Formats: sequence, structure tokens, C-alpha cells
Amino acid sequence: QMFVAEWTYPRIHRAYIEKVGDEYQGACFPFIEGRGLRKGSLRLAFSPDGDLYVAQTSRIWGVGEGIQRVIWTGTTPMDIQEMRLTKDGFDLIFTKAVDPQTAADPADYSMIHYYYRYHGAYGSPKTDVTAVRISAVAISADGYRISLHLKRLVQGRIYELRPGKRIRSKDGESLATRLAAYTLNRLRK
Repeated sequence: QMFVAEWTYPRIHRAYIEKVGDEYQGACFPFIEGRGLRKGSLRLAFSPDGDLYVAQTSRIWGVGEGIQRVIWTGTTPMDIQEMRLTKDGFDLIFTKAVDPQTAADPADYSMIHYYYRYHGAYGSPKTDVTAVRISAVAISADGYRISLHLKRLVQGRIYELRPGKRIRSKDGESLATRLAAYTLNRLRK
């Protein structure tokens, strides 16, 4: 996994990458959003003691420049650690065991897929936004993996997942992240 600095928003993403066939693809999750972080982040580096330093530049729409330090609290949050492609959906790997009573209903997961147009004009809206129905949810015996089964996967789409607010760990902790976006370039055979 790796961290990716966001240029236009006060945000750092965490990315999980996997190789499917000959193509690298994977999911991004918000890691830090707001909470004192400034815009214009472009360089990330870990210090020998494990702190994360974030460098910002003023070369963007009037934001300040400088360096900020992110210090780990020592507590692992309840979060989606990985979003892996399967033949018929996605496996979500969690940092803590999920409570099956709060995570087994397909209605507790909202998903869409879309793509961006690559063209000469600046930017692109989300194109061909399509609701994705999750047909079944399976939870592993240890509670660390949830398998989301879909009727169909479409290559060349971004799958945006928004887990419901009801989903919690076995000890009652809410999810830290309520958004995951997987770029599906190749299907798993």
C-alpha cells in the first residue's frame, strides 16, 4: 500500500494495488481529510521515528506552503484495509473483525460504477454512472473478510463503494472510512 497526496483538496489517500493479469489496478481510500491538513500537498515522507511529513506548495490557487507532520495515535481504527477483485465481485479485508449482525445485509452497501472520458478538453464528469446491485454478502469465520457478490462486473469502470453507517467492528467501533473506489482495468479470470 502507499499514500498519495491530493493537490486540490486537504486530503491524503491510501491506495491498495494488486496485479490482475498483466495490469496493476486497485482501490483508493481517504486516509486524512481536513483535520488541519492544508491544500497543495505534493510530497510525502516518513521520518525514522515513523511520523509522516507532508510538504505543500503555494503554486496553486492561493494556498500556503510549508510542511506538516502527521503523528500516529498508536490506535488502529476500524477500516477497510484492502479491496480485492474476485471473479464475481470484491473482497473487503478489514483491520478489525466485523460484527456480522451489522454487515451481512446487501442493502448496507451502496455501489455505483462509472468512467472518465480521456480527451483534449480539461477534466471529465463521471460518465455512465450506473447503480450496482450487490446480490449477496458473505462474512469469513474470523470476521476480517467480507465478500461482496455482484451479478456482473464491467471492465474499464471505477467501482465506488459506500459502506453503510450500521457496519461496526465486533467491539462496536464504527468504520473510519465510508468510501472506497476501485479502478477495474482487467477482470479476474
